[in-house]
Amino acid sequence: MNIKYFFILFLFLLTENSCTKKYNLNGKWCGETECAQVCLFFNKNDIVKFSIFHTEQGQEKETLIFFKYKINYSKNPVWFDLIPLYTNDDSERAKGIIKFISDTEFKFRIDFNNPKIRFNNFDIKDKETTIVFKKEIQN
Repeated sequence: MNIKYFFILFLFLLTENSCTKKYNLNGKWCGETECAQVCLFFNKNDIVKFSIFHTEQGQEKETLIFFKYKINYSKNPVWFDLIPLYTNDDSERAKGIIKFISDTEFKFRIDFNNPKIRFNNFDIKDKETTIVFKKEIQN
């Protein structure tokens, strides 16, 4: 291979990797499904706490679930996978996708009833599997 073409290829690959913006997820993000409000609390250790507020038999309930999360920015859409912290077993991985709308908003799609299936796109009409989260600004 000619050194000129190798250099051009190298620059292209370098630019391709540096163009992928990595977002700061740390903090509290909230969104809604058809039947619940969901808040995500991200920390610096790749751990996310799901806080799900729902009504059960007329009473407000909160369910807490902790996950380790993994993001693959090289995929399109970006892969966002969750591994339950109580098992920390990679075979229990739930496969999701994420799209950052801005520094304070993202779409997330995952099917917890079918966690091994990864969606290829977003369906904003599907309120069960697609949620828009907005970052809550701390004062």
